[in-house]
Amino acid sequence: VKKGSDTTISCVITGLTETATVTWRTSTGPVTAEKFTSVQGSHSGGTQTSTLAVDGTLVNDDTAYTCRVTSGSLPDSSHSDTNVNLNVYDVESVNKEVKKSSDTTISCVITGLTETATVTWRTS
Repeated sequence: VKKGSDTTISCVITGLTETATVTWRTSTGPVTAEKFTSVQGSHSGGTQTSTLAVDGTLVNDDTAYTCRVTSGSLPDSSHSDTNVNLNVYDVESVNKEVKKSSDTTISCVITGLTETATVTWRTS
């Protein structure tokens, strides 16, 4: 996801017979409601999808979020954790002055990629 962008990540839980309780965490503990919006999701056909909306002000670096699942009816039972990685990239344009009607090459720098990206140039 692009640095500074609001984004939503999800955790799909399968094999359920009832709605599970889902909490989202980072390496420092549970997420706070101030910059996150967590949705438990509902149980349907043995599956439940929980989402976590992350405010763009927090989307600066790659972050591993943990989707912690516990039984909805047995809250003291053991939990199951699944990491959901938020991979962040950034794009920086390189400014250049060019004499009118002359050929030039324009470029941008993309940082934080873990795989090759496709770049499409457009005019406004």
